[in-house]
Amino acid sequence: MLTLMRTKRVGARRDCAGFTIIELIVVIGVISILMSLLLPAFGAVRRSAQQTECQSNLRQIGVAHQMYMNLNREAFVDVDLPHGGIGDPRNSWLSKLPRMFHDSTLALRSPADRSPYWALDDGGAWEGMTLNQALDFLEANPGETLQPAQISRWSSYGVNYLLTRKFGAYVQIEDGKVKTQEFHRLRWIPRPSETVHFTVMTEGARHGYSDPEFARSDHFHSDEWLDIPDQEELPLWVVREIELGIHGGPTAGWDSRSSYLFVDGRTVVLSFRDVYVDADRNAFFPPASQP
Repeated sequence: MLTLMRTKRVGARRDCAGFTIIELIVVIGVISILMSLLLPAFGAVRRSAQQTECQSNLRQIGVAHQMYMNLNREAFVDVDLPHGGIGDPRNSWLSKLPRMFHDSTLALRSPADRSPYWALDDGGAWEGMTLNQALDFLEANPGETLQPAQISRWSSYGVNYLLTRKFGAYVQIEDGKVKTQEFHRLRWIPRPSETVHFTVMTEGARHGYSDPEFARSDHFHSDEWLDIPDQEELPLWVVREIELGIHGGPTAGWDSRSSYLFVDGRTVVLSFRDVYVDADRNAFFPPASQP
């Protein structure tokens, strides 16, 4: 009797054994199918969150700039980090706009930014100073300037050079006459809601068209885009200065999507074709902006 009961218990244990190999393969297959279905959805959610945060960062910059204009008779903030040259961040918007928030942190980095030109202390690979280190150094050494190698990527964002005092004026020659236009005050912008003020600077290493010098600058040269002879190829030139596809689409194409802050404070994610048609119709050159 005892022997029989013991045999039944042993048989019961075998009945409760783990999965067979076939069952494991089926389970793994089901999990793989589910992951393949869910991963794109997770990626879309992540991209959407990054876009929202990037727009929020630009919106903060817009608020700080509005406060700056209120204190400076509608004058726009300036730049002073030449691409590849010697710069003084004390004169740059990177120094002046954070002060509008009483030196509290102004979000200057897009969550989608993967540039290696951030300083080592900012998680990048460039052996230069962080923005705070640079400002502290210049405050302690008023007569000093920064060499190009000391300037890291201090912001994901850059300002339209046409809308600065540093640029001075846009000069054209029409019918033998010199025509000068200035755009560094609000009242000189015909359509503030249709004119791009800030956007994302090139990361400098994501693709073959990038420029590491512009990745460490505080502005982009939209005035020079007007002179590109083949406007169909324009994205291949523009992407050297600004990151056209940080929020989707091709790296350098008309359907590339990025974040834009307009002069009136509006922030939106748009494709490049939405902000640039040609030299006579675009959102970067104020007289060419379309209602």
